[in-house]
Amino acid sequence: MKPGQTGSTPSEIIPGSVCSPVIGFVARTEDVGIAENLDPPGVTIYPNPVLHGELLNVKLAGSGPEGFNLAVYDITGKVLSKQHYSLTEKFAVDVSEFPTGTYILVIRSGVLNFTNKFIVE
Repeated sequence: MKPGQTGSTPSEIIPGSVCSPVIGFVARTEDVGIAENLDPPGVTIYPNPVLHGELLNVKLAGSGPEGFNLAVYDITGKVLSKQHYSLTEKFAVDVSEFPTGTYILVIRSGVLNFTNKFIVE
């Protein structure tokens, strides 16, 4: 819009015009992504990073009577491994076929909802 024209366009600022501040605007920020929860209560994964060809160990404080589901995703979200475990507190995930990179481990049960990343070197 040119000086002297009537009306306004919200996205246009006319040089030499006066802009009034917006009152009552509240900016809100949110974190996105996966939280770096390196030692969550009840779950331990080690070693992290895990060397290519080794096993990733997982230790749970308790899985509940129904057991739990475990899934491993690559960084693009593709499911690489899915298993159901019953009444176990320590087990190993075979990552020997995974190429070097970052992966997401997800454990779900009636009492546990855990997501963490691990690295294969």
